[in-house]
Amino acid sequence: MIKREIIPKGIARAFWISWAVLFAVQSAAHAQAAQEPEATTTAPDTLPTAETPTAEEQASSTAEVGQEAEPTETAIEPAATTAPAETAIEPAAATPEPAETKIEPAAAPAPQPPPLFKPGLLLQTWARIEDLPAGEEFDTRFTLYMRRIRILLSGQINDLVNYFAETDNPNFGKYGDFAPKMFIQDAWVELNVAPEFQLDIGMLLLPFSHQGMQGATTLNALDYHVRLIRYPISQVWRDMGVMARGLLFDNVLEYRLAVTNGAHPNAKTKTNAAEASYPSDPRNPKDWPRLTARLVLNAFEPEGVPTVAGFFYKGAYLKETPEGIISAKKVLALGGSVDWQKGVNVSMQEVEQDVWEVDETKDYFAAAADVFAEIPLSDDKRVALTGQVNFYFYNHGDRKGLSFYDLEGNKDLYSGVGIASELGLRYDAIEPIISLDWFNSSKVPDDAGEIGDYLAVYGGINYFWMAHALTFKLEVGAQKEPRLSGSEIIDKFAPFGTIQSQFLF
Repeated sequence: MIKREIIPKGIARAFWISWAVLFAVQSAAHAQAAQEPEATTTAPDTLPTAETPTAEEQASSTAEVGQEAEPTETAIEPAATTAPAETAIEPAAATPEPAETKIEPAAAPAPQPPPLFKPGLLLQTWARIEDLPAGEEFDTRFTLYMRRIRILLSGQINDLVNYFAETDNPNFGKYGDFAPKMFIQDAWVELNVAPEFQLDIGMLLLPFSHQGMQGATTLNALDYHVRLIRYPISQVWRDMGVMARGLLFDNVLEYRLAVTNGAHPNAKTKTNAAEASYPSDPRNPKDWPRLTARLVLNAFEPEGVPTVAGFFYKGAYLKETPEGIISAKKVLALGGSVDWQKGVNVSMQEVEQDVWEVDETKDYFAAAADVFAEIPLSDDKRVALTGQVNFYFYNHGDRKGLSFYDLEGNKDLYSGVGIASELGLRYDAIEPIISLDWFNSSKVPDDAGEIGDYLAVYGGINYFWMAHALTFKLEVGAQKEPRLSGSEIIDKFAPFGTIQSQFLF
């Protein structure tokens, strides 16, 4: 029989053994946790921590099993709350702003040098109907022909030297006349020393009036105001010589000064249709050179820039763009010109029947003043007002007596004053235009009435399909030029009309 006191001792011994095993397991767990890295996050304050047993408790757990001992009451103190270590949270470093990338504009392509050799071609085709004098009346005539066939050649050899040359075969096929008339019209070399000074040498267009200095490729009206250019001698308004030109005072002032041949004396006898004999050209007996000069004041952009681009003026400064035809320049120019040569106005006297000799020589002189404007009227430059007025004075001598020009039968070289004018309002490629030409002769015989006078009023519409490269123009009007028919002076208006196509490259 088991003794009663043995049961309490066995229960106590089992309790202590179980407690010791649990303590050993817990100690082993703590030792393993101490070897692991410390967590970065502090445990919350409310989490209790197990308290490590004292040395006395460990000794009690190792007492001999047969020894009776009273269990020691263990006061479990609440775990001390350990405040988590204060971790200073540094503000995150500001993200550096991306370095500002400076975008440089794309470099403009280097300008291409002007070509050494640049060919060109101008073709102007006319369909014209007009009334021509026929006795006391007029005959209506119609013809298709090539008004101009020109081969052009230009280029720039280096920064100093450029050149220009062209041929012409005018009025080819007019009224069935296909006789070849091709000739050299322009041929010159230019020394481009500076914007203030260029020197042109060769066959030159004379610097007399704005419309007289225009190129035929860029006219605004259908043609020149030809009846107002009345030089005593020229090859289609050209002459051989040299010309200095340039722009001064920041392009405000343009000058041109030409020294050319003009009229040369020739004492060989010539016989006219009436069988009267006279010196073939008694003008300028001492062979003085001809002087032509021009000054221009520019309110906006200049016309007469260096190189071929500025040698010829334009009747309209047009440019083709994807948006349409625009004005390439804004121009307002006031010009003045003079033309002089000594001993060119010659009066004649009859020394015997149908034999004429020089009676007197006087100087030839002419002057011109002109205003040219091309003013864009819209921001996109597709609308523009373009026009010019040229005023002329010519002193070709007194033709109240018999002059050399009377023997020659020249109907243009009268002293007098005149006007050549045109005005157009362009919208994109379409431009209506009107023109007025007038000349009043003076110093004519009292019984000649208005011989030598001229009046023309005309207008039309231009279509600049590809600026000046491809154009179509229509012009209609009437002209009056008094003339003698027997003993009567015919003074009537004669109508005319022209359609022109122009191709230029």
